[in-house]
Amino acid sequence: MENEILLSGQVFYDCNLPEEIEGYKLIEVSDDIYKYKKINKKFLNLGLDMNYICKQTIKQRKAIYGNSFSEIAKLQSEYYDREITPKDVAMTLAILKNVRIDFIKSKLKDLKEKDYITQIEVKELNTGLEDSIKDYNNYLWIATNYDEYEKL
Repeated sequence: MENEILLSGQVFYDCNLPEEIEGYKLIEVSDDIYKYKKINKKFLNLGLDMNYICKQTIKQRKAIYGNSFSEIAKLQSEYYDREITPKDVAMTLAILKNVRIDFIKSKLKDLKEKDYITQIEVKELNTGLEDSIKDYNNYLWIATNYDEYEKL
């Protein structure tokens, strides 16, 4: 595979392989067999906009729903048979919101290019876009500031 470097039969005396080297991440295939898989993040362009962060809302939701990130991380870890952290869960939710934002923007663009525009649909899409942008930024903030989130 062109995006992978397989390390087999090589001697590493210190047994400490670097987690990442030159755009590749270390993955254990089986006992004593490792490979480096190319990290492809060209499509993952996540930017945090602090104008959308509302720590009070985050705190209120945490009070109502609890810290579900920890429980989701435990369940996903069991399902995927590898460690998933609460930060990973929050990042996954931010990525989900990012995908929704891109879809809504695309749909709004398509509507504007048509001769007719359904105002109700545009209003619903704009409301969904605004909500998704807020949720996206809040999830991304939690993912990148998890220690602070736990103290809220």
